[in-house]
Amino acid sequence: MFGLVRPTGATYGRLTITNVATTQLNSGFTCYAGVNLKSASYNTDIVYVGNSALTTNGYELDPGEQLFLDVGNANVLYLRSKSSSQVISLCIVTG
Repeated sequence: MFGLVRPTGATYGRLTITNVATTQLNSGFTCYAGVNLKSASYNTDIVYVGNSALTTNGYELDPGEQLFLDVGNANVLYLRSKSSSQVISLCIVTG
């Protein structure tokens, strides 16, 4: 018999991302249904999402935009801002 397994928890957080260093999402939790990222509406510039080689070639999140990524491990995601410090809220769906 097949059935849908529903997640039983979530980890929430807020990160300040800079343009100086790439930030790796390392939650220590296994993702069951992925990661939701939201750029704060009061941000003043773009936040890039990508892999460990991330510079300015990542997926662009404008202020207020959000992105859901169906990944099994949050530490495969890296973030970097285009300029100054920007804020990202995140929700990692855990078991």
